[in-house]
Amino acid sequence: VSEHFLSSFDMDCTADTKREIVQCMGSFQDGVAEKCSDYFQRYRRSTHVTPKSYLSFIQGYKTMYKEKHVEVQTLAKRINSGLEKLKEASESVAALSRELEVKEKELQIANEKADMVLKEVTVKAQAAENVKGEVQKVKDKAQAIVDSISVDKAIAEEKLEAAKPALEDAEAALQQFPKDTINEEVVELLSPYFEMVDYNIETAKRVCGNVAGLCSWTKAMAVFFSVNKEVLPLKVCLLV
Repeated sequence: VSEHFLSSFDMDCTADTKREIVQCMGSFQDGVAEKCSDYFQRYRRSTHVTPKSYLSFIQGYKTMYKEKHVEVQTLAKRINSGLEKLKEASESVAALSRELEVKEKELQIANEKADMVLKEVTVKAQAAENVKGEVQKVKDKAQAIVDSISVDKAIAEEKLEAAKPALEDAEAALQQFPKDTINEEVVELLSPYFEMVDYNIETAKRVCGNVAGLCSWTKAMAVFFSVNKEVLPLKVCLLV
């Protein structure tokens, strides 16, 4: 009976395994019948195994087999899917490991180049800083010279302004006389006369008018030479 109902039933097993299942079902049926007889002998109460109960047993087996088969298939699919994903992940990890190895080598080369560039930049920056320091020194020195010239110029302007009245007076007195003949030797020769008490305009006028003019000219000549000797360098300084 079990062979009849199970022969066309699709089972995921070999033909030998299926025959063994059919035999087991027959054995189960015979075993239940024996137990029913033993039960009657012991308790004097009748229980029966009918063809209907046997068919129900076979149908229950088929129903349970289908359910468990579906569960096993679903679980197998999940396991296979998980294994496939694990395989893909393993392959991805291997590929990433190879890529990481390449990137690490590239990173090492990049770091070495960066270190070289950093050292070069540091050297150039230090050189630039040194040049900057030298330029600043030259600039400070030039500024000091400019400041010194400005001070000298201010002093020269002050002295020139102070000497201007005397120079103008001397030039006015020498308008009628040749100024080109005035030199340091002439002034030195006249110095003894300038030290005399009576060598002045008032005394000269009392003696002779021409002598008074000569006296005035010699004094003006000495004053002009003295003032001009100091003024000329000041004028040159102002031109710088």
